Amino acid sequence: MKNVKLLIASGCSYAAGPENWPNPTAEILNCSLTNHGTVSVGNGRISRSIIYGVTDALKRFAPEDIVVGISWSGNCRREIYQTKVDLDNIHRGTTENPTGFIPDRKNWVTLHHRWDDEYSTHYYQYLHDYTESEIITLEHILRTQWFLEKYKIKYFMTTFAPGVLPDQIDKSTEHLMELVNFDQFLKIKSIMEWCVEESGLPVRDDDKAYFGKTGYYYHTNTRVRDYSVCAMHPTADHSRKLAEDIIVPFLKERYR
Repeated sequence: MKNVKLLIASGCSYAAGPENWPNPTAEILNCSLTNHGTVSVGNGRISRSIIYGVTDALKRFAPEDIVVGISWSGNCRREIYQTKVDLDNIHRGTTENPTGFIPDRKNWVTLHHRWDDEYSTHYYQYLHDYTESEIITLEHILRTQWFLEKYKIKYFMTTFAPGVLPDQIDKSTEHLMELVNFDQFLKIKSIMEWCVEESGLPVRDDDKAYFGKTGYYYHTNTRVRDYSVCAMHPTADHSRKLAEDIIVPFLKERYR
């Protein structure tokens, strides 16, 4: 695969920070990295950050110089745009909130079903619907897919954990699933499942406590049907092996 000068990545905590797959992937490809990965964010924020990031990069790079990598997040996670953010009533903690991907613009408030701030509590109590979450996630995937293919950008996608894509297809999601280009997805079930089941590498000691509850999927909240809630996160060794054994070979095969 020739002429790769820039990797643009996005995702949730499975993409954010130097320990995750974007860094070793960029190292192996010998290219620059723009990583929009941010802890706890939803798929709307991921899609928007890629569209903005690629649009901005095309001012300096040719399309053939760019590769995009995305690890999609939990489908029940949400974000809302607020011109004026009510900082007293959103989740703050250790997670960046609000977030942004345009310089000096942090107007996207993250909502999460495990948080008890006023924004999240009201949304998941009164507005959240699981099927709608599946529909919205598929729409974000398709919008991003069509955008990248329009500009002939090399790309790959995967999911951070189980439960991102619909586990049961019905009339509300069937037509959308048929439009997703799964040839562009890494040949793994999800990053979490690959780390645990296929990498051959140990997980963090702190993560082992979760494995005995429901496999390695730890249900912490009954407000949503989320199969991917787990403390398990890839180690630096997981990420390096994922880049070496899965991501880079996929790109070289896909874009010879």
